[in-house]
Amino acid sequence: MSKEGPMTFIVAFDIGSSSIRCAVFESPTSSADHGMKMLDDTLASEPFSLDANGEGDARDILHRMEACLDRCLAAFRRVRAEQGRRENCPGEESIAAVGFSSFAMSWLGVDAEGE
Repeated sequence: MSKEGPMTFIVAFDIGSSSIRCAVFESPTSSADHGMKMLDDTLASEPFSLDANGEGDARDILHRMEACLDRCLAAFRRVRAEQGRRENCPGEESIAAVGFSSFAMSWLGVDAEGE
């Protein structure tokens, strides 16, 4: 990556019908950079499946997302600590955004009464 600008990172979630995944991506630091690069070893995954009606329990999804994020950020801290020994690298404060993608973007939140 170019050293023209500050290094920033994006956490990305993919909540699918068979797993929940989370990874940290390094964002481009200059206009000469093209695309984003996933940081090695930051991809974390939790098995998950929808029921026969295509529904999932919100609390279960949340707990699995939290577990996935915990492992992802632990890996991010390890990677950044290793890189920090070689160069002046920012830490978690350099996470600029969090993105979400989910199974066909079909979320519908309801309360306990189904409303």
